[in-house]
Amino acid sequence: MTTKSSAFNLTDAVGKSLYDSRNAPKDYVSKPGLKPSELGSPCLRKIYYSFHKVPSNFPWEVENIKAAEAGDAFHAMFRGWLKRAGLLIENLDRRTGEVPLSFIDKKTPDPEFPVFAPDLGVRYAKVDGIVKVPEGNDRSGLWILEVKSKAPDKMHWVKSPDRDRYQGTLYAFVLEEALREGKFEHIPGLTGETDIRGTVYVYIDRATGDWKEFWEEKNPEFMGEVISKALLVLDHVERKALPPKTKDFCNWCSWRDKCALEYKVEA
Repeated sequence: MTTKSSAFNLTDAVGKSLYDSRNAPKDYVSKPGLKPSELGSPCLRKIYYSFHKVPSNFPWEVENIKAAEAGDAFHAMFRGWLKRAGLLIENLDRRTGEVPLSFIDKKTPDPEFPVFAPDLGVRYAKVDGIVKVPEGNDRSGLWILEVKSKAPDKMHWVKSPDRDRYQGTLYAFVLEEALREGKFEHIPGLTGETDIRGTVYVYIDRATGDWKEFWEEKNPEFMGEVISKALLVLDHVERKALPPKTKDFCNWCSWRDKCALEYKVEA
């Protein structure tokens, strides 16, 4: 944490609240499961530790907490802009026809689409939304929305979706399967739809609200690569075998100390 000032100030008071709440012991144990956002990492061991919800070597620092919550706020803001433009389709409860409540606090409306792919190890994940481009446009159809926010000094590095393709590709194929099974027939804009064209990746500058966008159509060959990688992780999980480590920003990895000690999940 940052060094405290002797006089009362909001920075220290809010910082302590954020730090304590985010790092407080949980009263539940998360079940193992593949996190799609980690699948793009070239390090299988990192994905393996994430799968097993291995506790991080390091607590959440205030700067990281603020960045994460700012990211959530930008996600909501951008979805609001798309909704105002008539381009966003939100998840609706089949029984009530309303946006379902968050399963975490049971109070906050959560318009994101749930993703389940147990055969690939995904117990539960969420898609930011579905964009429906009107007929008569070269990109008409349904697109998975994947939103990321970036600090201003990181925006110039964004040239393509890069490793985020793993997450977006997985979501496109899983949600298309759900469409074809009729799971979203009750949602206006999705009735009768069976195809997802691809994923639109949006990277928002947290200083200006400007963004870069990349539209990528489904690629069955790359989806095969995504599935193979997920199954490789599952193979190590089932065999209780620690995957090899691959250098991937190791100095910033949440599990770098455990990794150095060859920490192995026994459960």
